[in-house]
Amino acid sequence: MFDAISVGSASAMLGEPGSAQGAELPGGAIERVLMSYQDPRRLARKEAQRKAALEKGYSHKQAAMYAKWAESPFRVLRPYGAASLLSEDDWRQIDDLVIEVARRQLGAVQDLVSRGLTHDLGDIGFYSSTWQKVTDQDAAQVSIDIDAGETGDRQEFSLDGVAVPMYHKTFRFGMRELAAARTVPIDTTHVQRAAQLIFDAEEVSLFNGRAGIVFGGYTVSGYTTHASRTTGSATGAWSVDINTTDNIYPTVRNMVNAARATFHNGPFVLYVESENWSEMKQVYTDGSGQTPLKRILENFPEISDVKPTFILAHGTLVLVEMSPLTVDYAVAQDIITVKWETGGGASIHFRVFTVKVPRIKADAAGQTGVVHYTGA
Repeated sequence: MFDAISVGSASAMLGEPGSAQGAELPGGAIERVLMSYQDPRRLARKEAQRKAALEKGYSHKQAAMYAKWAESPFRVLRPYGAASLLSEDDWRQIDDLVIEVARRQLGAVQDLVSRGLTHDLGDIGFYSSTWQKVTDQDAAQVSIDIDAGETGDRQEFSLDGVAVPMYHKTFRFGMRELAAARTVPIDTTHVQRAAQLIFDAEEVSLFNGRAGIVFGGYTVSGYTTHASRTTGSATGAWSVDINTTDNIYPTVRNMVNAARATFHNGPFVLYVESENWSEMKQVYTDGSGQTPLKRILENFPEISDVKPTFILAHGTLVLVEMSPLTVDYAVAQDIITVKWETGGGASIHFRVFTVKVPRIKADAAGQTGVVHYTGA
């Protein structure tokens, strides 16, 4: 029922017009999707959805993202009614399940989204996303006279970017299974699992990048693979009893100092491997009753949170500045489900997909607010 999770380009996900895979989708589906992005009626509905979201208390950025999802052109691939084995209620149930899985995500991607560190790519037509790296200007002059021989300077710009991948997961039902759903609720386990696998793949991309995704000379770099990250080593293994040799607190202090040395002052989130997270729960016997975790959060106000993750290898630590100058999450299409039929309707295929990419940014001096240590 399931194939492997895939991360690839738009053509890999949908198939090119006239290709074997493209032919499986409803007639002219790809062309209709791409043309409908600028359809005035869709844009009007999108604006209405945005205003409705604002009235419900969404921020402007959240409202814009919701409206983009709610009026996605890919809904033209979602027929329901008398000609379909899926009812409108079935589609609503599928959407609700995908959204519920998304709400349960507490990982590093959600840390960016919850802080508003997102960037709207517009639509899925962009295979890469670029931004400008800017050099700094000289310091302001201070003098007794405005005409003090000041030499003019200006900022210089260079271009950097990332490739924009698609994450997609396919599953299928037989015609008889869906026909039975008219009287018995459809089994939605496949939908939930497909969405979860996509979110897991996004987390992997954020930490490890996707070296195999390349477009226009750009690839996808992660927290542990970006060429401009600051690297270093822990003062020693964290498994050592902290009351004999404390390697936890000094290591984190060194990471914060390393970030400051590149003019990145926070706020930070520290990500640690799950076993290292447990080691941060040791208790000092100096009478304070503190753990390293509590001591770090109390003594480093610039660290807003410390989180475990299943992505990092044991002994790996990542300190990330939560600033748009360091990282944001670019979204072309939020997660959605589409459907097509093969074999004259004998098999009904579903594909859950999204188009997103982390954008980790270095300045023109080759410095970024990501510190990556190993050996903890």
